[in-house]
Formats: sequence, C-alpha cells, structure tokens
Amino acid sequence: QAVIADLVGRPGWLDEHLSRLRPVYRRRRDALVDAVDRFVPEASYATPAGGMFLWLRLDGVDTTRLLARALEVGVAFVPGAAFAVDADLGDHLRLSYATADPDAIEAGVARLAAALV
Repeated sequence: QAVIADLVGRPGWLDEHLSRLRPVYRRRRDALVDAVDRFVPEASYATPAGGMFLWLRLDGVDTTRLLARALEVGVAFVPGAAFAVDADLGDHLRLSYATADPDAIEAGVARLAAALV
C-alpha cells in the first residue's frame, strides 16, 4: 500500500503512465480491427475509442455454439449472451486485446475465422 500511495501521490505520475500505455493498447486494438477486417469481413463492429475489448456482431451466428469450435482451435472469447438478460446478443461476441501482441492477435483472428466455417 505504501508503494501505491507513493506512486499515486507523485504529481503527473498517472498521466505519464497512461501516456505510455495508450500507444500500446492502440496498436493492439488496431491489429485486432485490421485482422477482423481481413479474416472476418462479414462481422460488424464499432472501433472502440477506449477500453480493451472489441464487440463483434456476426449475423445469424450463435456465438455460444461458436465458442466450442473456437476453443478447439485455441481461441477464447465471451459470447454476447453472457452480458444480457433481456437483449438478444446471441450473435455478438466480445474479444479482448488487453494482453496479446499484434502477431498473436492476427493469428487468433485467423483461427477464429476458421472456426466459423
């Protein structure tokens, strides 16, 4: 706690930290968006301005069923149905770009596209 208190108490620390992180996450986000455009062009999405997730919509695809096939090829995501009680998000999925590097993101989206076939 003392270390965190020291860091947070330093003027400008948070701004400096965020200025280092933003480009990292922007590259990951852009890699994911580019890979989706290339490998899953039928997907619709809005490019996130922040955060660490990309929501995809795959018309007519049950993403809960897709998850089982995706896991077989080493790709995990959260089906949209996990986030809704009343809304029908069964054709949505949430992908994270929080920890993977751009090459891994591209490979993962290519495997996800293969699971869609």
